[in-house]
Amino acid sequence: MSEGETRLPGMNDFAPEAVRRAIRKESLTHPATLYPGVVGILGAVAWGLFGAPVLLGVSFGAFLLSLTGLTVNYFFRDGTIARRYVEFLKKQLAEKEEDLLRNLQQDLMECRDIAAADRYVRQGSDQFDKIRRKYDNLNKLVEDKLGSGELSLGGVWAAAEQVYLGVLENLRNVVNSLHSISTIDPLYISDRLNWLSGIEKPDDADLREMETLRRRERLRVEQLQRVNEYLTRNEEALTRLEEATIAVAAIRSDDGFTGVDTEHSVERLRELAREINERQGGLRA
Repeated sequence: MSEGETRLPGMNDFAPEAVRRAIRKESLTHPATLYPGVVGILGAVAWGLFGAPVLLGVSFGAFLLSLTGLTVNYFFRDGTIARRYVEFLKKQLAEKEEDLLRNLQQDLMECRDIAAADRYVRQGSDQFDKIRRKYDNLNKLVEDKLGSGELSLGGVWAAAEQVYLGVLENLRNVVNSLHSISTIDPLYISDRLNWLSGIEKPDDADLREMETLRRRERLRVEQLQRVNEYLTRNEEALTRLEEATIAVAAIRSDDGFTGVDTEHSVERLRELAREINERQGGLRA
């Protein structure tokens, strides 16, 4: 990852251990913990320097207040802190989604008139329509099977969200790649090469023109190959979402995946989500 490039939240950021780290961090840095702690340290230092008993009392009282603040935040406000942490992560992903969706379908359709781009545009437009339906369908099934506990299922939600955003990002790359070759006219290149190849004794300028025309055509072909690769990755991502959806739909109440063994159920679903996420690769802001 290059310097200054920000990684978007992944499914591991929603895992219970990550949520617990966020609770611990906020509990330790909360003003109710931090400020009395600082006062306690300063009081202890002052007592060491001046030996006044009142300073020792101030230090002890401040440390007690700091410990109380830590205890309240870590053990009694943990649910509030966890929900705020998860909502912050979701907001980051929502902002990325908004950025990717902005005019994407319209921009994609405007590429239809680019030479040899029509079939790629049709495939990309079809993927754009399908990915949201598949993503919503998977999330609905997860909620139907395991409920809507956003803290316990955050990793599953994040994995599906990153696959969804990955498809949108690939479609944006398709648009950019097609725009990059929009001014290359293959008919013009073909006509010029045919005319130049008919010259009996081409001079140096003719030979240089033939080479630059061939290089321009190679650039166009390479970009079209890159577009095809983006779309193929999207097809793989769509298939993974389908596989996950079918697996979730097959969950039964008598197979140990629901009900009394919720934590085991969530862990099995996380394993499935992890496969999707690793196959698609992480996103960057």
